[in-house]
Amino acid sequence: MFKSSIWQLVWWIPQEFWDASLSDNSKVSPESRAEFMGVLQDYQISLYDQVFHWRLPLASLLPKKIDSKTHEEFPGNFDFNPYTGENSARNS
Repeated sequence: MFKSSIWQLVWWIPQEFWDASLSDNSKVSPESRAEFMGVLQDYQISLYDQVFHWRLPLASLLPKKIDSKTHEEFPGNFDFNPYTGENSARNS
C-alpha cells in the first residue's frame, strides 16, 4: 500500500545525448553548449525539496553479472555476490 498519493518522475537523459544534440544545433553557440554541459557535470536534479543523484555507469545499461556458483543474476556494476560476499560474479 502506498503511503502517499504523490508520484514523482525523474527522467534522466545521458549527457552524451545532450552533447550530440547541441553539437548538431546551429543556433547554439559553442560557449552556450559548454556552459550547458558544465551544468550537467554533477548528475544531480533538485525537485521541490528532494535531490536525486546518479552514480555512473548506470547498472541497467551494463551487461548483467551472473554468479558462477549460485547462477543468480545481479546488476552489471556488481563485482561480487552481495549475499555470499564471494567475488564470483561474471558478465552474462
